Amino acid sequence: MFRLTLLGNIKKSERTDAVDVLIEDSYPRKEFFLVSTLSTGIATIGLLTDSMPLLIGSMIIAPLLYPIMGAGMAIAVRSSKLFIKSIGTSMFATLFALIFAMALTQLFKTDLTLNHDALIFRMWPSTAMGVVALFSGFVSSLAITKPTLNTSLSGVAVSVSLIPPVAATGIGIVINDWQVAQGAAQLFLLNLVTIMFAATLIFSYLDFGKDQSWAVDKSLKEEKEKTDAAEKPTK
Repeated sequence: MFRLTLLGNIKKSERTDAVDVLIEDSYPRKEFFLVSTLSTGIATIGLLTDSMPLLIGSMIIAPLLYPIMGAGMAIAVRSSKLFIKSIGTSMFATLFALIFAMALTQLFKTDLTLNHDALIFRMWPSTAMGVVALFSGFVSSLAITKPTLNTSLSGVAVSVSLIPPVAATGIGIVINDWQVAQGAAQLFLLNLVTIMFAATLIFSYLDFGKDQSWAVDKSLKEEKEKTDAAEKPTK
């Protein structure tokens, strides 16, 4: 009764649709890594120039939130295949983004004046940041299950910091400021783990593990077939 009054009635078909949407948006296609990397470029310039609009823009377009939620769903449905795919996608996207942030910092560091104090303040992990990531994970997971809430995902992307900490880590490494690099890396890991935890709680609460393991396998197979077909050279 509590589930029905708080979150509404989640049908089996809605769970299946949520699985399909999440896997489709988090599958490791070339364009996924490209968008993640370019959004990090925007975040890097935003941090180097202390521009909040650029930081907000980078967070809106970054798709990194999806594979993190995918890992949470994988835990809920007990799918090792989805978990490995989601974590792998997150880590590869983060690595590409980090390298790109370092390259941009190396290119522009002599032309820009970096506000170290502001950077450390924004990129240092805290309890408040963890709570924000937890709430963001709840909202984003619910939005995946309810199409009427999908418009809230862009707001969630702005509220939780994923791409800017990666960019700040790259900046800190290049300028040999290990306080910045360490704090930003810790903030990124805090947000990643907290969002994954929140997603696991929501998907478990909504009984995704009960009947969606088959849907995960089916969706992963379909996405692989679509990706292979798209990347196959045309004659």
